[in-house]
Amino acid sequence: MKFPSLLSLSFAALLLPVPYAVAQTPAKAPAPNEPEKKSETKQAEEPLPKTVAAAVQHIVGKLSAEDKKRLRENKKEDLNQYHHGWGTGIRNGLGLWGKNPELLADCSLKLYGKKREIHPDRASGVIIEEVWTFLIKNPTK
Repeated sequence: MKFPSLLSLSFAALLLPVPYAVAQTPAKAPAPNEPEKKSETKQAEEPLPKTVAAAVQHIVGKLSAEDKKRLRENKKEDLNQYHHGWGTGIRNGLGLWGKNPELLADCSLKLYGKKREIHPDRASGVIIEEVWTFLIKNPTK
């Protein structure tokens, strides 16, 4: 079984996509007798993809040409190597731990042919496989 070298930095950035948060600057500590102020930092959120197809387009749009090439070089049975790292980023970044029941349901539909309960770990595997399949079928994208 051949495992590719570590993925490039641009792909690694996708692994844990800082749940769509804007970079925050640390707040200054209040003076000793000054009441603590609540942070005014807001998170800029883009809508989460609700379907596997939308998740694939979202992810593929962020991959570099080098990352796409590396993914295409994998065999389907070797994709489980991405469960930790990239899979974690997908589960956290796309809301598979409860924030995105629509995407979970679509992963279930893709895997089982019907909507049923699916674990976020398995759902991220469905998405990884669909990204790989898309890249294999679309070698110029």
